[in-house]
Amino acid sequence: MDHPAYLKVTGKEPHWTELPCEVCERERFLREIEERAKDAVQQRLNALLANSMLRERFIGKTFENFLPFGKDREKQLRVLSIARDFACAFHRHRQSGTWLLFMGSVGTGKSHLCAAIINEVIRSGCTALFTKAPRLLREVKDTFHRDSEISQSEIIARMGEIDLLVIDEVGIQFGTDTERMILYEILDLRYEAMRPVILTTNITDLKSLEKLLGERIIDRLFEGESKIVVFEWESYRRFQKAGIATGTTGMTPVRTAGPVATGTNQKKNDRIVHGGSRDFRA
Repeated sequence: MDHPAYLKVTGKEPHWTELPCEVCERERFLREIEERAKDAVQQRLNALLANSMLRERFIGKTFENFLPFGKDREKQLRVLSIARDFACAFHRHRQSGTWLLFMGSVGTGKSHLCAAIINEVIRSGCTALFTKAPRLLREVKDTFHRDSEISQSEIIARMGEIDLLVIDEVGIQFGTDTERMILYEILDLRYEAMRPVILTTNITDLKSLEKLLGERIIDRLFEGESKIVVFEWESYRRFQKAGIATGTTGMTPVRTAGPVATGTNQKKNDRIVHGGSRDFRA
């Protein structure tokens, strides 16, 4: 339009304008798509974390900030390696329906590692739920009321759909026949669907836990790559408090630990991982 002949015929003056660079525009467009994709991924992660019911105290728990301490660092590193292997290979464990049971006294890091596993599993795009046994049982029993907006079967069905279910503090409940039946129904549903489960308990005697949960549930912890992991060291909180009082913490930063070798043909005795003198062999 700025050809001299055209301008002479029309009597118009030359007019110049800047046109956007096609390359720059394409790069800007690709950046916008990438940013929108990142936002969508982050929104999904936020939604998965919210649905996992991890409380604020556990959102930031990772394998990296699990600090071995005291005289039992080697045992703690072994347990850490098992938890890390489960999380990193979750898609395989999701297919095989692996179960874990974390046994140990309060303050030994069971909930920390459960939260670290959930955080890792969610970042892989899977769903997870963290709940305490008393809370879960209370929610199910609340459906017994006539004015309940949700049924028992709906709650149990949801427990069966989640990729990973973590039930913390098994054994705090009273252990009535009704409570045992609720837990059994949820765990049996997940067992049949080959869905992974992690149970934690402060009960340190397997026979006592077996009386509470039933022999069939405990027996499933000896199948496939499932394990009973014993946390047999003192409370981290008490150790830390004693260290502050004496001016020494004795905590060790975590080093990357390799996965623990497992196999489907292991003997039953090998499914119980602990480093002390106690044994649960059948």
